Amino acid sequence: MMGELINAIEDIAPFQLARLRGKRVELSSRDKKQLLTKVAEIEEILNQVGKKIEVKNI
Repeated sequence: MMGELINAIEDIAPFQLARLRGKRVELSSRDKKQLLTKVAEIEEILNQVGKKIEVKNI
């Protein structure tokens, strides 16, 4: 099950995400994949301790 944070990141185009993070646009797809892997690991750990991340529009 994917969390809200992963879903929010999935909606951002790889090149936009790379620019926001100050990364090279040429490597944007790989960077996005690595970021999503890290976020999934964090969400899994939080899930195991009964915590949840919620995303709000601002």
